[in-house]
Order: sequence, then structure tokens, then C-alpha cells
Amino acid sequence: MKSADELMRITLKGLRPAPKHLTVSRWAEEYSVVSAGNAYPGRWRNERVPYFVEVMDAFTDPAVERIVVKSCSQIGKTEVLLRVIGRFAHVDPCPMLLINPTLEMSQDFSKSRLSKFIEDTKVLKPLFYGRRETSLTRDANQTILSKYYRGGRLALCGANSP
Repeated sequence: MKSADELMRITLKGLRPAPKHLTVSRWAEEYSVVSAGNAYPGRWRNERVPYFVEVMDAFTDPAVERIVVKSCSQIGKTEVLLRVIGRFAHVDPCPMLLINPTLEMSQDFSKSRLSKFIEDTKVLKPLFYGRRETSLTRDANQTILSKYYRGGRLALCGANSP
């Protein structure tokens, strides 16, 4: 059994805001979850995708202005993108825009990947719909193409729509 002082210390540590200098790869290892239905569901582990650690960390490097990834398909780029969204929504809230090739692809991404990621990642769930015991699919403030969170909004669109 833990002492009252130890419980207080653990509680206060959990309430402490994450540092803004936290890189995407460190945030991913500490906070994020890979949703069921993926090849390796459960806690995110950078050791499974060491080739993406530098890409993730480039998003928090002030010297980087453009990130280009050339890779094969189905290797984890969408999972990396989810970690980038999660890190900024949690640690450094700001408006974000995600553009997919088509509007339909954005809708599919939102329903099949983004909503599950938010639901499964403990620190994100309360940010996106407060303390209500509901889900993103039942929250009137959330739409398929617009996700609000404390301090910002993620807008999704298609490059084929005006």
C-alpha cells in the first residue's frame, strides 16, 4: 500500500503539464496508443519504427521548414501523422489543417483512424470533448471534418474541393 505522501506526489506529477520542448517521438512513447486493428496494437514504441523517429522529431525542430518523406506504402506514415496531431493538441495547442487528396479520403481518415486514436489515447480524450462521458461520434461540437480541442482545432479537407 502506498503512503499518502507518495500518492500525492504521483497525483501532482500526473497533473503537471507536459513540457513544450517534448519531441513528437518522446510524446508518442510516453502517451500514445496504437488502436486495435493495426498490426501492433497497444503502447506506441519507437523501436518498431526507428526510421520514423527523425521524421517525427523534425516537426518540433524550429530549424526545419519542410518535411518530405519518400517511402513505400503501408509502412506507418499515417500513424506518425496521428502522433504529430496528438503531440500538438496535447502539448502545444494550435490550429491544424490536414489536407488529403480528396474530401472522401479525409472523411475516411477521420472516421477510421483519427477518432479511434483520440478515443484510445488517454491524454487526448478529455482535450477533445471535455469531461463528458461520451465519444467523439456523439459530441455535437465535433464533426467528421472538424475536431475542436482546448486551444485549437483540427480541420480536415480534400485537395479536390474548393
